[in-house]
Amino acid sequence: MKLPKELTTVTPLSKFIALLIYTLAPVIAFYLGLNYQTSIGIQPNPGRFMFLICIVVVWEIIWKGIGMYQSAQRKNKFWFVIILITNSIGILPLIYLMFFAKIKK
Repeated sequence: MKLPKELTTVTPLSKFIALLIYTLAPVIAFYLGLNYQTSIGIQPNPGRFMFLICIVVVWEIIWKGIGMYQSAQRKNKFWFVIILITNSIGILPLIYLMFFAKIKK
């Protein structure tokens, strides 16, 4: 199925929207999770592991961004979508970059 060109063209607005969704989705999910814990009677204590969570999130964002950028540059749609929808603490993007991305010289 061939999509119309206006649906597949990357614009500055589409880049901004993607960046906004990519950065705000984990924050919103974390906030909703804390509210859910409170609503079922569990007292959340996010300060206990907050430093570790921040390090893991930054690690994931860096490697996911590099992996998605490289797969987009190589027009590899399958890997782009897989890296986009999975959260693997940076393991999946590293596997893609090490084994499946062809290095240009």
